[in-house]
Amino acid sequence: MISNNEALTTWLQKVVSSKIHDIIALPGDAGVRHFFRVKQGNQKSLMAIDSDPTQENNDEFIYIAKILKQHGLCVPDIYAYDKDKGFILESDLGDELIYHSFSVGDYASLNLCYENLIAFYQLDNDFVASRPRFDERFMLQELDIFKEWFLKQYLNYELSEQEEKSFNKETKS
Repeated sequence: MISNNEALTTWLQKVVSSKIHDIIALPGDAGVRHFFRVKQGNQKSLMAIDSDPTQENNDEFIYIAKILKQHGLCVPDIYAYDKDKGFILESDLGDELIYHSFSVGDYASLNLCYENLIAFYQLDNDFVASRPRFDERFMLQELDIFKEWFLKQYLNYELSEQEEKSFNKETKS
């Protein structure tokens, strides 16, 4: 069990119908969401998400998942959601990357990818138009995440003062 997030563990024990055998933290990305694989013995694993509601629009995440599912896209089923805590329990789609399907010629999986792309491009224009735009503030925030997470944490690269000035000049012009 994960010990650094007792609140999530307690919540999972309440919403998962079978006995939880293990909760495994998955590698993170540049976002503030934390992902965990929930093992339940012989049953299919589940995915738990800890997503700080003060930093993430979890309602939007849930809403978009619902719309994508309604349009036939392969997205996780949402089983439980605690809006106040930012906890989400969903189906586990596994951890096989699309790249693997390409490299081994798994045409059934590739066909599923193409079917999902077609379904995505057929989404209602009104739905797409109603989503928040990537405005300048949002894009600058994403670039800051790029510097902090990708350059500093992933590549272990610190921009020099000159590089920082150049980066800021190019991204803010």
